[in-house]
Amino acid sequence: MSFLRNVSKNKVCNNCNLKTDTGAISLQIVPEPTQASENNSSTALKMQEKLANDIQAKYFKDMDLASCDTHMDTCESKQCNETVYNNKVPIHNSLNVLKQANLTLRVNHLDHGADSQATCAQVTNENLNEMLSTGATEVQSATGMFRLESKNNKTITSIKFFPDY
Repeated sequence: MSFLRNVSKNKVCNNCNLKTDTGAISLQIVPEPTQASENNSSTALKMQEKLANDIQAKYFKDMDLASCDTHMDTCESKQCNETVYNNKVPIHNSLNVLKQANLTLRVNHLDHGADSQATCAQVTNENLNEMLSTGATEVQSATGMFRLESKNNKTITSIKFFPDY
């Protein structure tokens, strides 16, 4: 009788080479980028900042900073850093408010380490609409690509960052 087990050759691809807590991913509500020459009153900027904080708290709670795990997205694919969310508030209603208030979403990824540089990208309303209708959207940044996913077509259920290396 042999004590060797028959090991299955099928790997669970989302768990290949999993390294936990390798960095951080954040999603923040911020004012739309503007030209420095545009004169915005300090009162308007304060109101915009308060509205951004309110929307963040209501629709994107606990997404402003979360640790991410590094793994192979699939066994044949390249490495990604992923954060999974359990947000239950649908974000459909936030899209019009973001547009009317000149606010946008910014996604960031930062590896742990003192010499790491953050990577960020702007998520447009078109990106969010695509994610809510198809289940996923991709946003390119200078050093990689963010993939926002919605398994329920109501909320963001995960954000993955694929570095360009």
